[in-house]
Amino acid sequence: PERILVQADRLRLQQVILNLGRNSTKFVDSGYVRLGARVEDGNVCMFVEDSGPGVPIEKRNNLFCRFQESLDSMAQGTGVGLNLCKSLIDLMQGDIWLDESFDSGIKGRPGSRIVIDLKKSPTLSDAMESSMLMRTSALSEDVLLEEGCAPLPTSLNILFVDDDRILRKLGVRTLAKLTPSWN
Repeated sequence: PERILVQADRLRLQQVILNLGRNSTKFVDSGYVRLGARVEDGNVCMFVEDSGPGVPIEKRNNLFCRFQESLDSMAQGTGVGLNLCKSLIDLMQGDIWLDESFDSGIKGRPGSRIVIDLKKSPTLSDAMESSMLMRTSALSEDVLLEEGCAPLPTSLNILFVDDDRILRKLGVRTLAKLTPSWN
């Protein structure tokens, strides 16, 4: 479909997709990094795929475990990024995995594809679509104040840790916008 709408935690999902995309860009010097979504077996699935060198077979079983040895030659990262992605997807009651059958189609560059199954059906409601279109900011306050969520505390100290400067800035800006009284 041209447009897939799903009711999910926008902030967490955005953080996961940004992290996966950023990871892919570390490994691709030519070729592509793609983000996509499709409906499989009634569920919305998203993926980030690239034409990089792929994940070595010996690293695949522990790819989403904490403090994994870096896959890139520059040894960037602390080994917690993919584990954090998995934790966030688990909180949303979805699944995330490496598609071991993926091939980039570029000779000598097997690539990789990380798949996220949100375990949610697409939202078909016209009212929901109108509501989504009216939101001009991807980081609007209603993300955390959806129906059924507990109110946020008025003050809280947050420690945001990430090795990626862009993700740190995104986290700080998002918290400042959503919860200006927090430090």
